[in-house]
Amino acid sequence: MKTIIDGHTVHRHENPGAPTLVLTRLAARDGGVWDGLWTRLATHHQLIAVDLKRPSTAGDTPAAVLKAYADALVAVTEAFETGPVHLVGWTGGSQIALQVAVHHPAALASMTLVTPFREAGERRRIEDGLAFIRAILAAQDATLYARYWFTAGLSDRFLDENMDAVDQLVAARVAGDPFIGFDIDEAMDWMAALRRDHVDDATLSALACPTLIVAAGQNRWHAGPSPQMAQALHERLPNSTLRLVAEAGPLVLIEAADTVAPWIADFVAAHEGRPRGEEIVA
Repeated sequence: MKTIIDGHTVHRHENPGAPTLVLTRLAARDGGVWDGLWTRLATHHQLIAVDLKRPSTAGDTPAAVLKAYADALVAVTEAFETGPVHLVGWTGGSQIALQVAVHHPAALASMTLVTPFREAGERRRIEDGLAFIRAILAAQDATLYARYWFTAGLSDRFLDENMDAVDQLVAARVAGDPFIGFDIDEAMDWMAALRRDHVDDATLSALACPTLIVAAGQNRWHAGPSPQMAQALHERLPNSTLRLVAEAGPLVLIEAADTVAPWIADFVAAHEGRPRGEEIVA
């Protein structure tokens, strides 16, 4: 079911009485990247995905923009009166999820961060990765950019076996993702901002929200999200569990939904994180 709330497009799967999961990332639900997780979790959960419109805070800091996204996300989900939700933030959505945890802790029952960003790893590699992306955007070829995004974000094994599906994902992103049409300088500034820290270590260390962190072992984007970023965040969140899909890329929810969906379902059912230090490699 699709509705519009305060200008945000909201996709919802109703399952009365079931735990509510809210899925967030900085790309449209219709792009297809949530589909694997959505279908696997729908049986036993109520699902909400929000295509967040850009906040009217163009002159503000990235942290203020991320907080505005978080405020909007909470306002939309509270309209359904579900009580505390289980928030799943993927890549850029992980930055929004952290802002929710900081500014709206009562809204969360738990939080899952999938391939999150954090300032960690070799910065020169990240800068090179962003330079590659700028060069591709400069070609003004949306299909080329989308194809790079998928082929860099998925493992060789998945690409070898699923190129027809990748072609469909590329077409869906070109058709449904307004980010591709943004001003290049604005887009690159935002990509760089997502790879910086907007919640300091002391604040992270005080967060009590049970948190599942899902990392991918491959980083062919070069600019992250990388396993080092996930590890750095895990070390700073006191109530977090880290799980690693070693052979997957950052688009782990596309190629390894069968692995990740049960992790999320079990974590949601438990209502609390496991002890820090546990790492499980799939």
